[in-house]
Amino acid sequence: MHGKADEQPGCDAGDVTFIVHQKEHPEFRRRNADLFLTKEISLLEALTGFRRVITHLDGRRFVVKSAPREVIQPLAEGAGLKALKDEGMPTIRHPFIFGTLFLILNIKFPDEVDATLIPRLREALPGPGREVPNASTAKVCFFEDMDPMASVSSERQGGAPGREGVDGPGQLPHGPGCPHQ
Repeated sequence: MHGKADEQPGCDAGDVTFIVHQKEHPEFRRRNADLFLTKEISLLEALTGFRRVITHLDGRRFVVKSAPREVIQPLAEGAGLKALKDEGMPTIRHPFIFGTLFLILNIKFPDEVDATLIPRLREALPGPGREVPNASTAKVCFFEDMDPMASVSSERQGGAPGREGVDGPGQLPHGPGCPHQ
């Protein structure tokens, strides 16, 4: 605050300077005037709609919900992103102009699906059929979860056991087959 410090006769008044340290919040993250809030929704909610009550930093409570028939699309790492304009923090030098509140929606997928529901899901949801062209002579392989960095590091150390057909680090296996057979 320019010129608001102690005054002495014959001297200009000094400035009052405030140093503000931002305290981390357990739920909200701030970037300039924008706020980010992460909430988890189920796959069912992502497909059929969701509704949450949010308590803002100033104590106001409001309901956020998806639009009718809207499907929340995951953008990155299974999360959808929605925005509420003018619900962020006040901007510097313009205390009545607010940033945006971004809602990061982590979509929780089920660990497994009941086998009896799969035909109904296939009927209800769009997607390709089950037939694979020229699949009658192909080997059947199943995906597995693996850390890509662990895979790369094992190749640097001369390859992982059971990785026949790998010509060296960074090379693809030659010939058809599954890597772990």
